[in-house]
Amino acid sequence: MEEVGGPSSEHPWYYDLLMELDAEGWVTANVEDYLGEDQELGSERILYLEYALELARSLQHRTAYLGDAAGPASEAMAAAWADELNDPMNAEQVLDDYELWAKEHRPWEPALYRSEEDWRDEGMDEMHAAMLVRFDQLDPSSKPSTVVMLPLLAYPSEADAIEQALKAIEQDEMRQRATINKAIAMLGEAGYEVEGIDQMNIIDGLDQVARLHDLHDLHEDLRLLITEQIAPFDAELAAHHEQRRVDLVSQGQTADIGGLRLQITSIADNLHHRMAMLNDLMNDWRAKGIKFPHDDGIRPGELLEWEANLPEIEATLKQHLVALERYTVIERVWPDTAQKASHCAGVLEHTEAFLDLVDDLDQQWKQMELESIERIEKFEHAGLVMDTWHERIDKDP
Repeated sequence: MEEVGGPSSEHPWYYDLLMELDAEGWVTANVEDYLGEDQELGSERILYLEYALELARSLQHRTAYLGDAAGPASEAMAAAWADELNDPMNAEQVLDDYELWAKEHRPWEPALYRSEEDWRDEGMDEMHAAMLVRFDQLDPSSKPSTVVMLPLLAYPSEADAIEQALKAIEQDEMRQRATINKAIAMLGEAGYEVEGIDQMNIIDGLDQVARLHDLHDLHEDLRLLITEQIAPFDAELAAHHEQRRVDLVSQGQTADIGGLRLQITSIADNLHHRMAMLNDLMNDWRAKGIKFPHDDGIRPGELLEWEANLPEIEATLKQHLVALERYTVIERVWPDTAQKASHCAGVLEHTEAFLDLVDDLDQQWKQMELESIERIEKFEHAGLVMDTWHERIDKDP
């Protein structure tokens, strides 16, 4: 290097220095402008440049990895500062920007950096370096818990207290991570999309798990609705809608669970309404003397079969009610017939036997009625008044 202020031939006095810096990979445009601005202050400017270079190297080391506390943005920040620090003339501005940023996102690093020499003097430089790594690995949610530790970082004698406090934070994070991982396993088995949750910071991970738990609760309510309100009526229909629900699980929070729930609720309401109407109809039949296998109403599992057979049942019922009405008249006159008809009167399954029985009784009734009329006519031919007997024969031959 030529002496500052000395004569120059082809190159400026700082040319060799620029070549050295360029060979080291530094961006030299601003350095060249700075050194060439005022040759009389060349010595002072060289001293500042040496300071700027040392500061830039220090900041390159300090900002190469910004830890996990700043979240995903830390990598972009580190890359931006690395680019700026290629020019040593940016070092002071980067220092101001970094320390302002670190105050919020990485407050332990400036404190540890300033006390690095004290820790080295105590032979604790490895512990100091390991401590920085552990702080940088903390989750962003743990930053508030580190505030009380910052004043202690300047004192190597407080290493045990720092270790105890830092370990407590790490253990708390482990517990929270274990909770998240347990939830991930459960939700993953249930079919929910959980990929990447374990890579999130704790707050985001817990929030995503909570959202999926809420979604799971909605699905569980829907599953129970299908199981309790549709399956008792139609297992095949329930299985179809359960599969529709399962297909929505993989869609996560974008799935239209509300729409499916409305459909299932509508189907369930319709099934219950149909069962209620059929039970009302059965109660009307009971009031007319029809007997059923059980005293309560139609059970959900019987609804579809009853509906399928209803036209045939109603046709049989119509015949049975006509016969029952006739039998009621006969039974009042001939109470002894009640024992014969007890097994089939009002029982739809025995309608054919009941019709035969009533037809037989009706034939007997008519035969006795004819015989009685013949006798009455004989008495009338003999000159007796038999009008009252005609009425009695109609009611009891």
